Amino acid sequence: MQFNPPSSWFGFPPVGLEALRRRRCLPGRSLRCMHVTAATGRDSVVALASGMRYFPVGRRRRLGCPFFFAMLKVLRHRLERALTRLALHWVPRWSRQTVCRVARILGHWAATWPLYSRHVARANLDLAYGDQLTAREKKRLRRTAYQTFALVLLDIFWFTRDTRARVQQWVQFDEGLAAELFQPRRHVCVTAHLGNWELLGHAVSLRGYPLHSVAAPLVNPSVEPYFARTRIVSGQVIIPQSGAIRQLLRLLKQEAKIGLLLDQNTKPSRGGRFVDFFGLPAPVSEAGALLAIQMQADILFGFCIPGRDGRYRVHSAAPIRPGATEFEGMTKEEQATQLTQRIATTIESAIRQHPGAWLWMYKRWKYVAPGRSRAEYPFYAKPRQRPPLGGITRYLRRPTG
Repeated sequence: MQFNPPSSWFGFPPVGLEALRRRRCLPGRSLRCMHVTAATGRDSVVALASGMRYFPVGRRRRLGCPFFFAMLKVLRHRLERALTRLALHWVPRWSRQTVCRVARILGHWAATWPLYSRHVARANLDLAYGDQLTAREKKRLRRTAYQTFALVLLDIFWFTRDTRARVQQWVQFDEGLAAELFQPRRHVCVTAHLGNWELLGHAVSLRGYPLHSVAAPLVNPSVEPYFARTRIVSGQVIIPQSGAIRQLLRLLKQEAKIGLLLDQNTKPSRGGRFVDFFGLPAPVSEAGALLAIQMQADILFGFCIPGRDGRYRVHSAAPIRPGATEFEGMTKEEQATQLTQRIATTIESAIRQHPGAWLWMYKRWKYVAPGRSRAEYPFYAKPRQRPPLGGITRYLRRPTG
């Protein structure tokens, strides 16, 4: 028997069905859902006979049937938009206890469901803590991280109603940070994906000092207007990430306060600098350091950490002052490197103090530093290695010989 899929699906020669069965590549029964493996030169390709998807082992490709994936993306975006509108309508009406309870349930479900982000979180925890924590402790941290992220998402909608009253009731600042931050001086405010970074901007702006925060566009443009409205209800000003440096310099000249998230991957070609982060070089944007040096602005740190009762406390760290004597005699390039490393070290210290509040599901070590071995980095780093496999994915990539 010969199986002859259209050449537009795969672009490969016909595959013998009996040969595939002998190589244990077919689940049998239906040609509509069977999995086909074809030997094409050096690549071993796993394909769906329906033409939906195929990808070579070790290097994933999404080819064949582009219309199907385009429609799937449209449907996903529409579903996300519908869920966002429902959340904006219903979540603000819930009590605080209900919000916290739902966040714990959603986080627990996400931590137990076989999601790809679980592998990312496990790899990140292994890199950061190694043998310092047991597997059970890492699993508990992973579950707490999912629950914190679920609470952040729900609170984006919950704080849109009676924003000022709710922020005053549920958010408390450290006295040291409040005394330093709420002064009519220019500041570069640095935070991370630690706790509720979205709520932190509201809490600062409602104190009479509007924060000018840089935000990247969302993947789904249809929900962008809804989230944009939730970010400005407190007077916070959102600056698009593209071309933000010029606007930030102008704002600092006007004694304004700017907010930056500096635990994200920034390519070196876009202003990233490799510095030590949990013992391994990772790219960090040097924008915060360069702005502080150029405008002689103090760098302040704030992290909005949730408690078990649903209240937030904004923790701080020691500020960095570019005009200090420790930077005397350095060039601007050396100062930028030193400041960027100190920012990364401060963020790492805050994460170690509150490990369950960080977004461990984020691909933080995505780029391999020059001169470092690829084996030192997690599986998702570029060039990627195979992730931990399970379920149908393990079946699809099982040896065929």
